[in-house]
Amino acid sequence: MNTTSLIKKLPYAVLVLATVLATGLRSEHAVKDFEVTNGFGVFVEMASHFREQPGGYSFDKYLDIMKNPSGYVFSTSPGYKATASFENEKGWAYILSLIIPEKTVGLETIARIAGRLQILIELLVVAALFLCGRVLGGPWTGALTALLYALFIPAINMSTWVVYYYWSIPFSMLSLLFWVAVYLPAKGYRSLHVKSGLFFLYGLAMGFATFVRLVFFPLALVMTPFIFLKERKTVASLLLIGCMALGQAIVVLPQMEITKTWYGKYKLSNRGFWHGVISGLGFYPNPFGIHDTADLTMIDWAIAKGGPNFNQRGVTMGYFDSFMKKKSIELFKERPDIFLRNFVFNLERGFAMNYGGEVRNIFAPRFAGILNPRQSYDTTATIYASHVLLALILIALAISFIVGDERFLLLFAGFWQASFFVTSLGIYFPPTPSHQTAYFPLFIFLVAGSISLLAWYAARLVCRFAPRGPGRAGARLARTIADPQLDSDPRALWKRAVIASGVVLLVGVFVGSGVLLSPTRDEIDEAKAASIVNAEIDPAQVGGFEFWTPPSGSPQVPAAAPDGWNFAQFDGKGARVAMEESSDLVKEGGRSVAIIPKGKGIDILFHGIAADKLYYYLGRTVQLDGWVKSANSRPGQVGLAFCFGTKVEEFPVAYYANSGQWERLSLTFKVPTDLKNLFIAGLVREDADAPAYFDGLRLELVPGS
Repeated sequence: MNTTSLIKKLPYAVLVLATVLATGLRSEHAVKDFEVTNGFGVFVEMASHFREQPGGYSFDKYLDIMKNPSGYVFSTSPGYKATASFENEKGWAYILSLIIPEKTVGLETIARIAGRLQILIELLVVAALFLCGRVLGGPWTGALTALLYALFIPAINMSTWVVYYYWSIPFSMLSLLFWVAVYLPAKGYRSLHVKSGLFFLYGLAMGFATFVRLVFFPLALVMTPFIFLKERKTVASLLLIGCMALGQAIVVLPQMEITKTWYGKYKLSNRGFWHGVISGLGFYPNPFGIHDTADLTMIDWAIAKGGPNFNQRGVTMGYFDSFMKKKSIELFKERPDIFLRNFVFNLERGFAMNYGGEVRNIFAPRFAGILNPRQSYDTTATIYASHVLLALILIALAISFIVGDERFLLLFAGFWQASFFVTSLGIYFPPTPSHQTAYFPLFIFLVAGSISLLAWYAARLVCRFAPRGPGRAGARLARTIADPQLDSDPRALWKRAVIASGVVLLVGVFVGSGVLLSPTRDEIDEAKAASIVNAEIDPAQVGGFEFWTPPSGSPQVPAAAPDGWNFAQFDGKGARVAMEESSDLVKEGGRSVAIIPKGKGIDILFHGIAADKLYYYLGRTVQLDGWVKSANSRPGQVGLAFCFGTKVEEFPVAYYANSGQWERLSLTFKVPTDLKNLFIAGLVREDADAPAYFDGLRLELVPGS
């Protein structure tokens, strides 16, 4: 075998290597850090009804499932009626209804089935990226694209997180494959009939993608400029757009019928209309605590305009929405500087994947074995790399446009689709990895394609200006690293697609069979799985006492207890809780909670641990921490407690030492395996002689328990 032949075959060896790495890294991560989204049982319950009552589920049955998740038996004929629906997109529940075998036992087994499918889909994404890269710059570009995605840590982490956010990745990849590898490279050999059929199928795919993630609904329309650029004929372009719209409508209309069944209105979803208003088109902070700009608080602005205080009890989302729908444009006109500054900031972070926070340990862009500084929590290298990679993309786009390279259209199609996903998020709030999953394959395609094109241009410069020997070497290098395949025969393309996908799946299943084909509980790091529950007990929302929704009809009266908490008295009455905002009475955030006793009975401010979270704690040790302050002088009267049952004397309690200052109290509790309910609480006994202040309560699983 000569050198040239070897160089041409090596990219396919790299594809196999990428497949092995993709499977191995994702399988390893599934063992160490497998995670299931909170509320997964709701989607499974809806999946069981999808054949008989699409879009419906029973909340009561869901609660029953979570009491004994390991004993749940899945059936598409559950034997009882669905009673409600929810506002999220329902496509993931439909997918679950297709992939879960009848009579599957246990939520965890179902979760492993869903996780296994996600990892297999990842292998198809690797193959699809290889094809897209190959069309743009030849086999070596395809190999680089596949290899980068195999090592891409955000994709690795998302693939082992059983959540509907993941499904933006394959649908985004499918759209990229259509435009970059199927439609735009084709020249004169496809008839209008064939292209019409392809666009009809693409519309069907995007219609179903909308069922899973609503953001895909406008994507087909957003990409229509490329049809006019390609066809250069108005009638032909409109015909293709019509076929695409027809395909999408066929799938979208049943979704609207589902919404009509449960909510009485023909629309795609019952969520989202308030979202832009609540987010304020970039005006922060909003009611959910997004970082402040120090210029404007949207709630205060609404009050100043005669509107409701959304943070008060009785002011519903619908009420606030009805007011802000009329005022949001006025808000933008008054302070466009805030919107534009936030929008540009969000856009830059979104494109560079330079996230200000993390979701499921995702901080991008990171690549296994290449750029992964997370172990030391030093993000300097990551942030620097994110801007370098973004700069490469923009430079490659600019040069390919200036020199008239026909590959510019392919690269720009990927960038255009990426711009849609990043912009649609950046309008509202800072980008987060879970919301930007659709951008993952696009980012990799753009990075690999840009590196390939810039290397090709550099090699061409060597050809032109270097002496004869280096010039010839440069020409050979240019042909090797970026030999575009812009006019491939469609039959050859599909043949390669089938072969590449088959090889990828076979190698992937072989390498990862130990994990992919054995969805058992023993393979899960249970302590890590339980740590998911810690995140659900959000100290900012639950233990920080920042949110007090006032009682209905009393917009200026603070609530009887912080949101998520309740107040109870044992053998007494007259005590109360109060919201405190004075700096000397607040330890974290802007508010704390006070229990003001009356010397009669025991006063308890408590938060209940939901059944699905409690399940992960059974048989393990948990730790409760929190700040407490009081002028009380009597011992054993103020503290933090775990509450269960009705016998107060049996509650584990950590008592305040009566220092008169903030004290950090901590106590642990081994949760019995048969416990039915558990509460965390701030407690004041009957002999306390002063109010007690509580802040920053947190509940965590003790590692190794």
